[in-house]
Amino acid sequence: MARNRRPKKEAPPDPDRSGALEDEDTEFEEAMAFYDASGSWPALSDRALADKTEPPSPAEVGKKKREIVRLDLHGHSFEEALARLERFLIQSTAADRRRALVITGRGHRSPGGVPVLRRKVGAWMRNQGKTWVRDVETAPKELGGDGAWLVHLRRHRRR
Repeated sequence: MARNRRPKKEAPPDPDRSGALEDEDTEFEEAMAFYDASGSWPALSDRALADKTEPPSPAEVGKKKREIVRLDLHGHSFEEALARLERFLIQSTAADRRRALVITGRGHRSPGGVPVLRRKVGAWMRNQGKTWVRDVETAPKELGGDGAWLVHLRRHRRR
């Protein structure tokens, strides 16, 4: 069943908006001035894009380098831990990080209570990991103490 609807009445012109149409026409003409003859909008120049995003300040870059990135190897076998560690070191040096915290745990749940993962990971970083690792030391107590290594990374060599 269709309802009869009355046509809507048009609103009377607003006396306060008398110059609004002229302003809209001007804005439209200014916008069209940027439109290129080929029918497409011109691409932003590299300079215009660069102005939109500011490069990080030297302080921000330095802060990023000083941050300590973390890798937790709890519960992994040595082979799994080694694969994750190598991938982590490659990514961290490529990201220009300087320090990393590698958490191995203290070995309380290891057979015989001997920290196998801690010992083997430390030895691997000191020998085979020299490509990425500048120095390895036991982490300070507030970062994990005997259950973690504080790793000082080498600078990434760009080719």
